[in-house]
Amino acid sequence: MSKAPVIICTILGILLISSILVLNLTSTTPQMPEDSPERVVQVFLEYVSKDAHNSAYELLSKELKEVCSSTEFAADSYEQKNRYSNATVKHISTQSDSFESTVLVEIIEIESSFPIGTSENSYQETFNLVKENSNWKIDRLQFPINCLIDSQTLGHTNG
Repeated sequence: MSKAPVIICTILGILLISSILVLNLTSTTPQMPEDSPERVVQVFLEYVSKDAHNSAYELLSKELKEVCSSTEFAADSYEQKNRYSNATVKHISTQSDSFESTVLVEIIEIESSFPIGTSENSYQETFNLVKENSNWKIDRLQFPINCLIDSQTLGHTNG
C-alpha cells in the first residue's frame, strides 16, 4: 500500500482544521445601528473586554453610578475581561419603548485546544437600559460585580 493517500489525507485534515480555527478566531460581530440599545450593549462589552473600564463605566445610568463607584466597577469588570475577550456576542432580542429597553444577547465562548479541536460554551445575558438625555444607558448589569444591586434599590418596582 502506498503512503501517498495517507499523506494526502493528513495534509487535507490539517488544512481543514486550520481553516476552522482561522474562521472561529477571526469571526467578527456585525455592528449594531448607532444610537440603539443594542449598540450600547455591544460597545459596553467591547470596552470591558479591552480593559477600557472608564469608557464602559460612562455607559452606566446615573442611578447605577450612584451606587457603583468607578473603582468598584473597574475592579470587578477586570475580572470579567476574559469572559468577553474570547467570545462572540449574538443579539437575540430587544424589547423597547421610548424610555426603557431590555436587550438579550447570547455570549458564545470558543476555546481552541491544541493541536486539534475546539470547545464552545454559550449562555444568555440580559441588559436593562434607560434613556438619559436622549442616550441609552445601562441601568442594570447581570454579570457579578460588587456593586450589583436589585431593581428595588434603584427605585424600580416589580409591577
